[in-house]
Amino acid sequence: MATESTRKNKRSNTKQTVKKLDSLIEKVKSKPVFVIGKNDVFYTVVNYITNEVAVDFIPTKLAAERITNRYNNKNAFSPTQKKKVAECLQGNLKLHTDIIFYEHTIKNTTDLDYKTVLLSRHKEAKIFKQKFTRDLLKLI
Repeated sequence: MATESTRKNKRSNTKQTVKKLDSLIEKVKSKPVFVIGKNDVFYTVVNYITNEVAVDFIPTKLAAERITNRYNNKNAFSPTQKKKVAECLQGNLKLHTDIIFYEHTIKNTTDLDYKTVLLSRHKEAKIFKQKFTRDLLKLI
């Protein structure tokens, strides 16, 4: 008698439980899930269900993680914040391509005057790229 249960098991209402589970599944299915993707140099934020790219050309993994967390949480970006983030990313991308151009031209040029001008522009572009990245991390 000591091993026998003294409480009776209440039968749960299975129909009600099934309805609750179905509504929960529908809520989860309707919410998009964003993950981090990787291109050659940059990171992207991708909707996992539809494979649509939400944000392109993110320079650092930290920024990509923060943007992904904001998209997955309830406090997503407002339209003005999205615009500011897009401007920072476009500025960063332009400076990145400029830096690649300067490095290639510095390697292949023989004109010393042109080389010194490109070296100064290269340094300035790197500084501005760091500023854009810093501003992006502040926005997120």
